Amino acid sequence: MSNNIWLTADTHYSHANIIKFCDRPFKNVNEMNEALISNWNEVVRSSDIIYHLGDFCMGDPNRVYRRLNGQKFLILGNHDKEIKLRGLFGWIKDTYYLYYNNDKFFLSHYAHRVWRASHHGSYHFYGHSHGSLDDYGRSTDVGVDCWNYYPVHIDTLLKELKDAMSTKHHE
Repeated sequence: MSNNIWLTADTHYSHANIIKFCDRPFKNVNEMNEALISNWNEVVRSSDIIYHLGDFCMGDPNRVYRRLNGQKFLILGNHDKEIKLRGLFGWIKDTYYLYYNNDKFFLSHYAHRVWRASHHGSYHFYGHSHGSLDDYGRSTDVGVDCWNYYPVHIDTLLKELKDAMSTKHHE
């Protein structure tokens, strides 16, 4: 049985100001942290793979990291301090190309209008914008603010993008 693949971004664990910046429905940072950890562990099993597309945590990342299920990989965001994160994630990169089934996915913290192979059927997942950008072609925001504070499964993302493109072509 193959592992499930999940994506997320912009959790901003232990970042109190993100609650007001993004109008998150939490009273304080502890409530936010606990809800995000619970949501993550509700869907991600220990054998699953999860790609976090940046802005993981403010403060000590180990306190949160060790409580999260899955084999975790990180794309650096603008708030991530690589020195604090070394040794935690399976790897840390600026961008990454993920191959899943017969599809290719460009993973970045930042949204791109074009990316390698964007005109040849590849997809793009990003964070950073906290839901403030509309999907563009084969790209979408995987940040927690867009997915009810949960990681999202790659098959769900693929279906949503394909459905949106199909609808757009029929208009």
